[in-house]
Amino acid sequence: EEGTRAAVRFQIIGMVDGREAIVVEHITRLRADLRPDWPRPHHGEGAYRVEITGEPSYVVDITPSSARGDHNHAAIVAGVGRVVNAIPAVLAAEPGIRTTLDLPLITGPGLTAPR
Repeated sequence: EEGTRAAVRFQIIGMVDGREAIVVEHITRLRADLRPDWPRPHHGEGAYRVEITGEPSYVVDITPSSARGDHNHAAIVAGVGRVVNAIPAVLAAEPGIRTTLDLPLITGPGLTAPR
C-alpha cells in the first residue's frame, strides 16, 4: 500500500555444502531515523560495506560523495563510468552478445599502460 514502506532490508544467501558461503545484504531507508536497530554506515548517509571473514578478515566501508550531489548522485556517476569507459571495447568487439568476460579490462583513461 502506498506510503507504508519507508525502509527495506533483504538478504541473498549463496549456500555451499549446506553452509552460507556468501551473503549479500541490502538496506535502504528513506529517512535516517528509521530502523535504528539495523546496521548503518559509520559516517554519512549512504555507504557500501564489504565484509570478508577469513584469515585475515576485512571490513571496508565505501561512502561515495560528490560536490554536485549526495551519495546517490556519486554512486550513479561511479557506476556509469564503467559503462562509458567500455564503449571503445564494445565497438571493437565482434558482433553479437558480449559479457564483461569477453572484453578486456575496462579502466579509466591513463590507469593502465597498453600491452
